[in-house]
Amino acid sequence: MHQELTHQLEPGAPAPSKRLKALQKLTEHGFWTTARINLLFPISPDGYYTNPHFDHAQPVQPFNFFSWDMLEVTAQHKVPRVIVGVAWLYGPNLRFMHKALGYVMRVYFAQGVKKERKALRFSAAETAYY
Repeated sequence: MHQELTHQLEPGAPAPSKRLKALQKLTEHGFWTTARINLLFPISPDGYYTNPHFDHAQPVQPFNFFSWDMLEVTAQHKVPRVIVGVAWLYGPNLRFMHKALGYVMRVYFAQGVKKERKALRFSAAETAYY
């Protein structure tokens, strides 16, 4: 889990490890629990896996703040259910992430990506792939 990212994007929020420990304790005491993981971006740009014309030689800064290990760590904390989603980002989100992380997040979206409710999002095909 990326403590650094949490601190930068959610100042004042509990660390992911503390959140998982709380979920584990609640689960062990019989409460119905679920972890929600909204992926910021799954490492590669939109279309990387689903667009047959994607230029894989195109250099893109890897998004190093996501790891599939999140699912394993959640399971190790005995959380029985996980809801997973891919984030939709609005202009203020994109500016905040650029300032906090130094990432130009727009490069992860396919050219000509449809904006829905003024938010950038991954294509339906790429989201379904993940």
